[in-house]
Amino acid sequence: MNARRASVICVALGFVALLAASAWAGGRSLSLRQLPEPVRTALFRFANGGPILSVVPKAGRGRAAYEADAVVGGRETAITVTSTGKLVSKRTLREGKVTTREVPVGARDALAKGGKGGTIKAIDRRTEDGRTVYRAHVARRGKQLHVRATPTGTLISTMAAGEDTEGEADDDQNDEIDEDALTIDQVPEAVRLTILSAAGGGQILAIERESNAGSVVYKAELRINGVDVEIRIAEDGSLLSPEIDNQDDEDEHEGDDGENGDQDHQD
Repeated sequence: MNARRASVICVALGFVALLAASAWAGGRSLSLRQLPEPVRTALFRFANGGPILSVVPKAGRGRAAYEADAVVGGRETAITVTSTGKLVSKRTLREGKVTTREVPVGARDALAKGGKGGTIKAIDRRTEDGRTVYRAHVARRGKQLHVRATPTGTLISTMAAGEDTEGEADDDQNDEIDEDALTIDQVPEAVRLTILSAAGGGQILAIERESNAGSVVYKAELRINGVDVEIRIAEDGSLLSPEIDNQDDEDEHEGDDGENGDQDHQD
């Protein structure tokens, strides 16, 4: 009986190990909630409160590790820690040409939005005023555009190639330039922590600062599990109002109301 039981346990453990190895081999990005507590705590600490864009499990030298893509002091940084939270390495990502897969999802979406349907020919990772910026070279309607975005997905500008930052692009492009947009590094620490907590492993699309009757409120647009959410945060970090974008549902309800109204009118 004991031998049979031991055999069953060995088979079960082997199956679990196989599943774990498969997950690690896939190198899939994990949400912050999926991370072991020591790993999550260590990444927040080594990121100095900056946004964590993605985390991928790594295996090497006989030990498990996690590599995070984070923004530390405005610079995109790769942070690797062990499963117990010990720091393995922390390095600023190199500048120069990068592939689309090397660009964080938020920045990738912002560059596509700024390009307005154009074809992205190349993407550079560069440092501007001490911060990491992605610049895409886009071909659109016979013109060459330069689109700039932060790693967290804030669109900085869309300019015609050859124009400096003080010049003007065509009117169609100027619609995309948002001078009031903030990066996660530019908001107060209390606000930043609330935004990061609300976003979890989701995407931070945009952050804006609003002033009303002498009070300052920060508005953040997030995308969590494919759902767009807008939150408003006070200067002290208090969450004021989350709103979920249910435009499709609203349109359906409006349609239903319209039909019901017509029926009532006919009656």
